[in-house]
Amino acid sequence: MDVNNVDQWATTIDRVYGEKVVDVQNGVVTIKGKPVKSYTFIKDYYFMMGDNRDDSLDSRFWGFVPSDLIVGEAFITLFSWDRDIPFTDFFRLIGSIRPERVLLLLH
Repeated sequence: MDVNNVDQWATTIDRVYGEKVVDVQNGVVTIKGKPVKSYTFIKDYYFMMGDNRDDSLDSRFWGFVPSDLIVGEAFITLFSWDRDIPFTDFFRLIGSIRPERVLLLLH
């Protein structure tokens, strides 16, 4: 860990300790006041995606989630199309539907 990537990991490490423990002092990353160059997570952590990729809160907002807090799992993709095509371009939108992913059971 260094000053260039500490922000990516600070929230998750702080949650492990239950308080703010990650800091940068004089260009050196510290955990509980002790200088560190690396950190090893004890638990498995996952990036969790929200139900609406662009318009929902997910791990980009609240950080990685430890495996013991994950309840349930995704089991089906209901529908899949190109979201970048506006509804006003109806025929192109219909053409972007990915039938191989509609009602796809996940494993």
